[in-house]
Amino acid sequence: MEGITRKHWNLLISFTSVTVIVLLLAVCICTGALAPASTSSAGDSSDISFRTSHNDTRASARRLVARASVDDDEKTVPKHRLPKSVIPRKYSLTIVPILDAGFEDVLGRQWEAPGHVVVDVVAAKVTKTIILHAKNITIHNVTITHNSEEISVRNISLHERFSFMKIHLNQHLTPGDPYTINITFTSYVSEVLNGLFRSSYINQETEEQEWFAATHMEALHARQMFPCFDEPNLKAAIEAKVGRREDYVALFNTESTGNETMQDVDGWVWETFAPTVPMSTYLTALIVAKFQYSEAPGKLLPETRVRTYAPPHYIKQGAAVYPTQAAERILSTYGDYFKEKYPMKKFDCVAVPAFLYGAMENYGLSIFRETLLLHFNHSTESQRYIVTNVIAHELGHQWFGNLVSPEWWTNLWLSEGLTKFLEYIGLNATIPEFQPWDIFISESLQLGLRLDSDSRTSHSLKIDEDAWLMKNEMEWFDDIAYKKGGSLIRMVQGFLSEPVMRKGLSRYLSRMKYKAAVQDDLFADCDKEGQLAHKLPDNTTMKEVMSGWTLQAGFPLLKVSLQGASNVTVTQEKYLTSGGAGNEKKVKWFIPVSVATTRFPNFDPEPEFWMRDNETTVSIRLPANSWIILNAGNTGFYRVLYDDELTNRITNQLMEFPERIHKYSRAQLMDDYFNSAWNRYISVKTALNLTRYMKDHAETEQVVWTSLLAMLKTAFRLFKESEEEFTPLQVCKYFYKYFLQTSHLLSFLSFQNSFKNNHLNLLSVQKYMLPRIEKAIQATGGYDAVNINSTGMPVLRHAQLLDWACNLNSRGCIQHALELVKSWKNTGQLTIPRDFRTVIFSTAVASDSSGEMFEFFKEQYKNGESVGGLKDQILTALSNTQDPGRIKSLLSEITKQDLFRDRSEGLVLLQHLGTNAKAADLILQYFINNFTTIINHFGEGTPIVAAANAMAPHVKSLSGLFLIDQLVQVNSDFLKAPLGPAISRIRANVVWFDDFGESMLEFFEQNE
Repeated sequence: MEGITRKHWNLLISFTSVTVIVLLLAVCICTGALAPASTSSAGDSSDISFRTSHNDTRASARRLVARASVDDDEKTVPKHRLPKSVIPRKYSLTIVPILDAGFEDVLGRQWEAPGHVVVDVVAAKVTKTIILHAKNITIHNVTITHNSEEISVRNISLHERFSFMKIHLNQHLTPGDPYTINITFTSYVSEVLNGLFRSSYINQETEEQEWFAATHMEALHARQMFPCFDEPNLKAAIEAKVGRREDYVALFNTESTGNETMQDVDGWVWETFAPTVPMSTYLTALIVAKFQYSEAPGKLLPETRVRTYAPPHYIKQGAAVYPTQAAERILSTYGDYFKEKYPMKKFDCVAVPAFLYGAMENYGLSIFRETLLLHFNHSTESQRYIVTNVIAHELGHQWFGNLVSPEWWTNLWLSEGLTKFLEYIGLNATIPEFQPWDIFISESLQLGLRLDSDSRTSHSLKIDEDAWLMKNEMEWFDDIAYKKGGSLIRMVQGFLSEPVMRKGLSRYLSRMKYKAAVQDDLFADCDKEGQLAHKLPDNTTMKEVMSGWTLQAGFPLLKVSLQGASNVTVTQEKYLTSGGAGNEKKVKWFIPVSVATTRFPNFDPEPEFWMRDNETTVSIRLPANSWIILNAGNTGFYRVLYDDELTNRITNQLMEFPERIHKYSRAQLMDDYFNSAWNRYISVKTALNLTRYMKDHAETEQVVWTSLLAMLKTAFRLFKESEEEFTPLQVCKYFYKYFLQTSHLLSFLSFQNSFKNNHLNLLSVQKYMLPRIEKAIQATGGYDAVNINSTGMPVLRHAQLLDWACNLNSRGCIQHALELVKSWKNTGQLTIPRDFRTVIFSTAVASDSSGEMFEFFKEQYKNGESVGGLKDQILTALSNTQDPGRIKSLLSEITKQDLFRDRSEGLVLLQHLGTNAKAADLILQYFINNFTTIINHFGEGTPIVAAANAMAPHVKSLSGLFLIDQLVQVNSDFLKAPLGPAISRIRANVVWFDDFGESMLEFFEQNE
């Protein structure tokens, strides 16, 4: 997840007594300490008066905080963790998010959220200081009581860096005794999408803007809504009372227990909510909105009410029905799987139009960006998979993350990695037609390997404490935590077995229920089950096996070599993107190694042997002339390369009968070999040689195709681009400017040659790849095998193969596309399956030289319906025209308000056109000639940068660099830095093509 820049506002403390302010300011001047808040006795939250003089209290608070920030000694500021001298047990929160103006005299100003929190705590140590968190909150009043007796507050100090609020007392707290903290405050309904924030949607009936309040507390934002002990290991029950207008709905983590009229405020009510189970503050959630809901039948979870809330027009469209039913099934699946039922009486999903991180797993009230939750009648199968995937992930957190939380964010993977693994169990139970574990291979395992081999993105799974402080906390919610974490849990399941792994996870959940864990807790519970089942190496614990995988970055490469007729040596080293060098290669892992051979083609992931973390080489026996596959079943988080002889034996098996090697291992071979070719461990021809079998044996497994095509995507993009002629002087100029200043040394001749005969280059790719793709299409039923009623993996596979076949100019694919579009044009009935519309539309436009299809889609875009993303699909099709005149006509429409009635449509067109190799130079020339007009129309340079970034992955040509350089010269100050990434990407493309282009072309030509 990518975070946004957060504003660090000063924490405000106000006082209600002028006398107290004068006295305490005198104390501040003399001692340098911050004055205490008012210490009036605590009362029940329902008796709070929210009528305050806002200007006076804020002004005094600003003066006091300013004094504190000057006088506070840096040496007294604690580290980033709370000292745990006081432990919370229960919060009683009262809050009123004010979404409308006109209540200043009775409640507060619009966008304020006046509140009161009572925190029941227990003293764990002798202390005179209570430290909790508060950020961007105005504090009005603080009192501390013990057995109904008030304890004198000496003063309060604030520590902005870590949002600490320190309450200094005049007496010590007694360990084991209960105390109560009472704080009256005002927080704010922010524009920034974290903490308590506001957003809006358009009411479809009144066409008016409707505001609502929502929350996002992860990781450190609960402190922005109310003062609290905002660390995941400090769990406590939370009960809430929310003030709202009568025509709004209030939602909290738990079920409502009733509402009552708010005294002296017409049209407002107090709604109370049951206490939560003990939970971390980052899981607190609140919604105040005019939403409606769809409710699940309740047959699977009779004791838990499951609903999906959304703006009313979505409920009327039935868009909440599918996610509600999916949520109920997934919650039931997880509870049965672990024999640990979901503990709350209700579970709500909420769809909001703007949400920073996609979705958030708050206990009992998960909030989603609406595009990742709602499912319409016009949604595609790929969208149904994505929606179900996101639901399965957020609901998985109700166990991993919520029931058992990470002790601190450095153990984030215990939440995100375990849940990433669990989501596929939920998907497999809910939508098995998508073959979710096949998708896991490319979506999690292979992506995790690529990122963990790149020094720019790799880090240890257990985050170093000092490293954690160096970045924004949300930057650690990355694909290493998710993809590598989930892949390692799948590896553990591989060597423990599914039943043993399930017992280990169930033990972990039961023992750590409502607690916070470190990774050793997980390892200990899996170890107990693993030892009982004899699934671990002798005299070895789970911690010893797994610590190397979680405490160090990267993963191993196993090199397998034949020694003589029947001896095989296996060596381990760290896999490096540079091809391997230096001391990093000496890092070792404890590696489970499963084995399949010609005689025993068993692709069960149970290990045949282990490589210990003190072993570099292991020798095993292999029958003469046998092939061998390590990491059989592809559950291990590592790569495997074989010497030439063993690689040839595997290739021969694929050529003879590929199904004898499991589809996951075929996918692994593609991923391991091509990545190793790009990283210069082997030649690219060796990797390509593994694909030869597809000409005579139809490869019908999507997991294999996804692995292969992901590796060839860059090659196809660059082979597809054409190149203009340049004088030797121009070539010299740009070669010097963009390459000689880098450490990559290119020969001048190879640099020139890499830009020649691109049409012939693409033809060679077509001749090699098309027969293999078309064979797969025919083996799965032909171009029209998948219809509008098809579901699941067949749809995803057909969409992928169709996309590649049409982009490689398959005659059959082009004919199929033209027939479908002409049928729509002639009958007015659009029957093309939704998942294929983009590729079918784009192919029809790109292949029609007459312009008939282009004009048809242009008319449809201008006057047709915009249901289900149809307009965007049509816009993509228009941008795929190969005719320069039509490309120019689209560009000329951008600043008019005829075809594109909204500026955002023109921006989307530029992004789509950027991916069209024929359009790149025309776009750049258009920008050069119309720079001022574009800036005036859009009000900024975003369209230029967006288009350049979209085209950069497709450009390896000198003309691309030449025109971007010209564009930068139009306004260097304005464009030089923003266009830097695009220039760097094109430069990298040139280097990549120089390294691999010639070898790939030779292979394609030799094997046509």
